[in-house]
Amino acid sequence: MNRRVIVVLLSMLVLASLLVIFTVTHQRPKVPADADHLKSDDPRACLSCHGRGAAHARTKNHPLNDQCWECHERVR
Repeated sequence: MNRRVIVVLLSMLVLASLLVIFTVTHQRPKVPADADHLKSDDPRACLSCHGRGAAHARTKNHPLNDQCWECHERVR
């Protein structure tokens, strides 16, 4: 094999390894177990405080997805 093929294969191996490590070690963000956050599992309840222009609006870095429980995990 020529050098370019070896470099590409090693790069793919490193990227695949990093992806596996991230997938295994990633923890979902936890939702606090206080009275405000235990009220409902409905994303509309979350967005009443965390929606655009609300008191505790999501940061600009937050994904636009409004399906809160796909990422966040409730602390029990």
